Amino acid sequence: MKRIAFVGLLLGAACAATGPAPQWKAGRDFAAGPTMSLDGVAKAAAGSEIQIAGSVTRVCQGRGCWVELSDGKTQIIAKSLGHDVLFPKDCVGRQARVMGVVRVDPPSECKGGEGGHGDHECPKPKVLVEIVGAHLY
Repeated sequence: MKRIAFVGLLLGAACAATGPAPQWKAGRDFAAGPTMSLDGVAKAAAGSEIQIAGSVTRVCQGRGCWVELSDGKTQIIAKSLGHDVLFPKDCVGRQARVMGVVRVDPPSECKGGEGGHGDHECPKPKVLVEIVGAHLY
């Protein structure tokens, strides 16, 4: 009986250490690893692959191709430049983890009208994280 309780305790500790399972995933699958602080993204080398996490404060209402993540002090735009990761448009307020590549002066691919994003503005930050994979919790 003690052995069963010990195994259950170990399994519970392992689950707690990895955190809750994502409720939504897109893009390349990745294991949750250490995250870079959002204010550190602007100082990171262009082309660096990183993970960031925060609360979704805005999301693209055209296609879902970008989200703004916040830690309460800093906001960072994470965007799918190839439009292969599209967030649910109702994800504001949820926690997200993004694996991506730091891009400085990224190209703007926001186009209105047919085949574009519709009738809205896309953010054009100097630094963003190009999404490779994403999780919502």
